[in-house]
Amino acid sequence: RNVSCVIGGVESEPVELVSSSEVLCVTPAGSVGRVSVGVSVGGRSADSLTTVEFEYVADASVIAVEPSTGPVHGGGVVTVRGENLDPVAECVFGGVGTAAEVVSSKEVLCTVPGSSVSGTVSVDVVGAGQAVVGVIGGEYEYVEAVHVTGLKPSYGPDVGGNIVQLIGGEYPPGSIAACMFGSKAASRGRRISASVVECVSPAHASG
Repeated sequence: RNVSCVIGGVESEPVELVSSSEVLCVTPAGSVGRVSVGVSVGGRSADSLTTVEFEYVADASVIAVEPSTGPVHGGGVVTVRGENLDPVAECVFGGVGTAAEVVSSKEVLCTVPGSSVSGTVSVDVVGAGQAVVGVIGGEYEYVEAVHVTGLKPSYGPDVGGNIVQLIGGEYPPGSIAACMFGSKAASRGRRISASVVECVSPAHASG
């Protein structure tokens, strides 16, 4: 039988008839808001399914990822900034998804997944039950982990604000995006030498 979907009054093709009770449709372009869903069988007028609706939402877009660099083992929390991020359920780093915590329509928090290789990947956002949506300038760079052998000073107030030297090596020029204190990203790291980087400690609970 010739079956098609009618979404918001627009016939949708192609269609895959999965079974007598299930059909797959591709949504046509639409305006933000809810629309009714119907089916057309054998060219007959669409039979409206008044209890079923589809909601079009504004395209989400990624403008910036902060910090935009981190170690290949992942685990850090990044802030993804953009537009229309309210429906976002996941951030996708180079094809690997991770749950998103929505702060506002312009900001979400995501834990960076690990990567088997270093390099730059795109950062996409995914709405609940949706395909990947718009991306503008969303990138994250994985770098090889840099080992820290000492801190100076190694303690400070829980309100943060201390300048801390991270001693280790080798710190390649331009490779330090931020220092991680636990799961929190501090201010951008400043490379003093091949073995010393300075960061400002963030606020954190005692311990």
